[in-house]
Amino acid sequence: MLGLAFDPNFATNNFIYLYYTVPGNPPHNRVSRFTANGDVAVVGSEMQILIWKIWARPTTTAAQSILGLTASCMSPWVRTLIRRIRKR
Repeated sequence: MLGLAFDPNFATNNFIYLYYTVPGNPPHNRVSRFTANGDVAVVGSEMQILIWKIWARPTTTAAQSILGLTASCMSPWVRTLIRRIRKR
């Protein structure tokens, strides 16, 4: 796992967003939304949002940038992405 973000409405919708690398040939990175139930993700709740090939090994800073994370909260980019997903 390279990054984690909680939905701004996590208290009501239990959505979490993960940025992680999927092994394979070729390996690729993915941002997915999961629904949490307590401290675990609900089986089958994954919604793949972004998928891309790995060109170079990402750094922690790059991973944070992809999810739009800052030290305190999600960036407006992530909030906009979440709004678009909800409209689906």
